Amino acid sequence: MIESCDEPVGVVGEVSQLFNRTIGEIRRIPDRMLEGAPYLHAPAVAGGQCMLVSSKVVKAGILPDERLFFALEELDFNLSVTEGGFRILVHTGLMKRARVRYGRMGFTRPSYEKKKDFLREYYSVRNKLFILRKHRLYTAFLYQTGKEIVKLFYGFRY
Repeated sequence: MIESCDEPVGVVGEVSQLFNRTIGEIRRIPDRMLEGAPYLHAPAVAGGQCMLVSSKVVKAGILPDERLFFALEELDFNLSVTEGGFRILVHTGLMKRARVRYGRMGFTRPSYEKKKDFLREYYSVRNKLFILRKHRLYTAFLYQTGKEIVKLFYGFRY
C-alpha cells in the first residue's frame, strides 16, 4: 500500500473521515468510496482508530498540540501532517470491515442530536475554532462560529 504512493506517507490508519476546509465540517466517508481501491488518500484519521505515524513526521517537528487535550486533537495533527507535505492513507478493507462489525454500513447521522455532556461539547467547539484559526481556515472559522451561535439558541428547544 505505502510503496505505491507517489508522495511521502506520514500516517496510515484504519478509519477516516472527510474534512471540508471551506466550512470546517467533518463528514463520514460514503460506503461506496470503500469499494475498488485498496486505500484512500484521506484528509484525517479518526480519533482512536489505529493511527500509525511515520518517524519522518516526528523528525520534521510535526507533533500533537498539547493545548488540545480533549476533542479534535487528531484533526489538528492530521492537518499539520498534510501541510507538512505528507500523505495520509487509510486501508479501505479494514475500514469497511470495521463498519460491518459495528453495524455502521449505510449509517446516516441525524441533523441535530440532543447534547448530554456539555463539558465535552464546550471543548469540542473551542478546539474546532482554535484549529480552524491556527490553520488559517478563516471562512470555515466564521461559518462554524455562526453555526454554533445558531445551535446555542436552537438547543433551548430541547
